[in-house]
Amino acid sequence: MIPYLVKGTIHVTPYMGDTYTTKDIRIVMADDETDARLKYEDFWNDKTDQYSIYYRVNCDVMETLL
Repeated sequence: MIPYLVKGTIHVTPYMGDTYTTKDIRIVMADDETDARLKYEDFWNDKTDQYSIYYRVNCDVMETLL
């Protein structure tokens, strides 16, 4: 596995609330860029709760320098 730097823009929508945007940067251990993107998106999708909060993610994946 290779460490990938993933920079994302997270659109957060609370239940019956207004959407706001936040930035996030994480290092993701993955086999390739596609795997890193999927792991990052899954991380935020798992936080989504139907009657509490919704997360939508746009991200860029970069290979980290070792």
